[in-house]
Amino acid sequence: MYDKPAKRYPAKYEPSDFVFFLHIPKTAGTSVTRILESLFDERRIIAPKQFNNVRKHPREIFERAEFVAGHYPHREVYRRLPRKPDLTLTFLREPVAHFQSVFFHLQIDPTFAYTIRLLQCKDAAKRIHQELKGATLQDFLDSEHCALFENFQTRYLAGGLSNDYADYSDDQLLPIAESMLLGLPFFGITERFEDSVRLLEHVFDIDRPLPV
Repeated sequence: MYDKPAKRYPAKYEPSDFVFFLHIPKTAGTSVTRILESLFDERRIIAPKQFNNVRKHPREIFERAEFVAGHYPHREVYRRLPRKPDLTLTFLREPVAHFQSVFFHLQIDPTFAYTIRLLQCKDAAKRIHQELKGATLQDFLDSEHCALFENFQTRYLAGGLSNDYADYSDDQLLPIAESMLLGLPFFGITERFEDSVRLLEHVFDIDRPLPV
């Protein structure tokens, strides 16, 4: 199947597009996913169980798909799916609020997918969870684990949109992630959720208000 070049700003959605929502954890992405899913036929949406088991499902499901969303890095989307995204969207959150949210999530989730992906070990993720269960935010800042989650969104953005920068430092990644972000047809801000949804309506050329 022929893949068109990925769209860049100020391009808008077209009915033939395959849309990927890069869900950066703790950015209200679950709410965004529900909004976006309402725009597509559910038969044309790739469900998580399908994405995680591509070989167990007919190829036609993925070739005809119009939408996929998830915490999927670039390499997984491009390796697993026969059709590549035409239009990629994402949401970001104010960094301090995001860092605090990640900390609170680590306290309640022993299998945080991001931790497992970083460490390639479920047991290590569980150990971090156990160590942080009764910790304060300052304890977390002083811990050896804190560095794993610094500049979270910059790393996730770069890794979600390309597989070329795995060994780059945070200082090297920042201008790359900024360039990637500004090239996207759309990105939203969690703290300006309603305004972001209004912009989303413009990208999809919708003449009715999307639910917020």
